[in-house]
Amino acid sequence: MKKSNYAGIFIMFVLWYIFSIKVNNDILIPYPNQVFLTMYKQLGSDYFYLAIFGTIFRLLKGIFYSLLLATFIALFTTRYKTIDNIFKPIELFLKSIPTVSYIIISIIWLGKNNSADLVVFLVVFPILYQNITYGLTLHNEEQKEVLLIYPEKYSVVLRKILLPELLPQLAIGFRSSIALGFKVCVMAELLAYSSTGIGRYLYLARLNLDMTSLIAWSVWVIFIASFFDDFFVRLIKFIERIN
Repeated sequence: MKKSNYAGIFIMFVLWYIFSIKVNNDILIPYPNQVFLTMYKQLGSDYFYLAIFGTIFRLLKGIFYSLLLATFIALFTTRYKTIDNIFKPIELFLKSIPTVSYIIISIIWLGKNNSADLVVFLVVFPILYQNITYGLTLHNEEQKEVLLIYPEKYSVVLRKILLPELLPQLAIGFRSSIALGFKVCVMAELLAYSSTGIGRYLYLARLNLDMTSLIAWSVWVIFIASFFDDFFVRLIKFIERIN
C-alpha cells in the first residue's frame, strides 16, 4: 500500500471522529474507539470465525463452479463461431439481470442457506467468462500468420500459446470476481438471514440498531476484500514477470 493510501485512510478516520463528536449519538455514528473495541472482542469469539469462514466458503464455492462452467463454454465459443453466436444472448441476459433479482429468486429456489452460493455463481460467471474467452483468443497477428502457414493441433496451440496468455486474464478475472462476489455474498446472506455468515450478523446488528457492530462487521468486510485484492495484484505482477 502506498503512503498516499495511508494518508487517505487517516483522513477518513479523522472525519469519522469529528462527525461522531458532532452527532454524539452511538445509534447514528459510534466513536472509532468503540468500533475497534468491538472488533477486538469479536476476535475472541467462536461465532466470528464461523461467520468469516462461512462467507468465504460460499464465495469460493460459487466462484469455483462459475470458473468450471465458464472455461467449458469458452473452449467451444472461442473455436466455433456458431456456438459463440448462440451463447451471446445468454451472456447478455445474465449481465442484465439486477443482483437483487438473483438474490430473491435464489432464496425462493434454494432457501436461506444455499442462496448465496448461486448468487455468487451467477454474478461472477460473466466476468470470468469474458476474461477466459479473451485469454483463449489469439490477438497476436504474427502468431496467427505462423499458424496459418504451419498449422498445429488445437491442444498444442492451447498449451504453448493460449495458456500463457490466459493466466494473467484469469488472475484479473479472479480479482474482479472476489471483489464483487464478496459484497454480493454478504448481501445475499443478509437478505436471506442465513444460519451463519457475515450477512447474518449484519442483519442482527440492523435489527438491534447496533450501529457499532454494524460498522465493525463492515470494517472486517473491507479488510478481507482488501487482503484478497492485494493478493491478486501481487499475483498478476508475478505472472507478468514470468511471462
